[in-house]
Amino acid sequence: MRKRNKTDELAIQKASYGVDGLKKWVIDLFYGRASQNYRLPDEIFELWLAEVIGAYEKARNHGDRQRIMHKILHTREVVEAGMDIMEGEKEFDWDRYQVVSVCLLHDLARFRQALLGAFSDEKTNFNHAEEGAKMIEKTEWAPLRYLGLDQRVIAEAVRHHSRMKYLGDDPYVKLTRDADKLALLRYMPYLIKEDAYPKGGVSSKVLTDFKKGLMVKNDDRITRADIYVSWACWESDLFYRETKDRYVNEGIKTWIYEALKEMTGEDLI
Repeated sequence: MRKRNKTDELAIQKASYGVDGLKKWVIDLFYGRASQNYRLPDEIFELWLAEVIGAYEKARNHGDRQRIMHKILHTREVVEAGMDIMEGEKEFDWDRYQVVSVCLLHDLARFRQALLGAFSDEKTNFNHAEEGAKMIEKTEWAPLRYLGLDQRVIAEAVRHHSRMKYLGDDPYVKLTRDADKLALLRYMPYLIKEDAYPKGGVSSKVLTDFKKGLMVKNDDRITRADIYVSWACWESDLFYRETKDRYVNEGIKTWIYEALKEMTGEDLI
């Protein structure tokens, strides 16, 4: 598991930055941290940042600003996770700019969705992955061409990053899906609200899907234990050995199953 910077957490809680303050915070997140293990294409970063700032300027309240800042921090964590996976998967000849670009842009439409009051595609009637892919497809991005980036692949990675299953074979789409899951799992203690779901055992439908190695649908989650089981199911949807190794070696798997045992009194492994 990873620890977030307390200053970042406090900044998100307050969500009091003006546009200039937000820009400084974002630049520090992506360029000023000692742990940085990537090089962002400046042109792609500027395109992404323009979308972020555009949404922030339209934010109507504290909640809108918080959602945008949460997604900024998550995006940085996905970029780091993507680079970690890439570094461990040596057999593929990765384009580093392509890796960092798909990770940076994977949640591009979330910033617009933040203004709708929630990060739920169902509640907002806004499919963030599909909308993000369309944004990329419709934009004439000259930097994609001269940097050698594949606009079609980037759009496909955004479109499929959060779907229940990906049956294609593009390595960058697979990496984006893995990086998104790994980033979320690394920081879940910061993201889960313990009172968001009632206490109780694992629902029968969720337990059945878990035993079959299937992904759990959001609508089927009823209890807090169901949430943790749904995360445990993500292991079956990881593509790369490096991601799977990190899931175990970083203590994520142990944390999930120990939490489930504490909640249910049962050992699900």
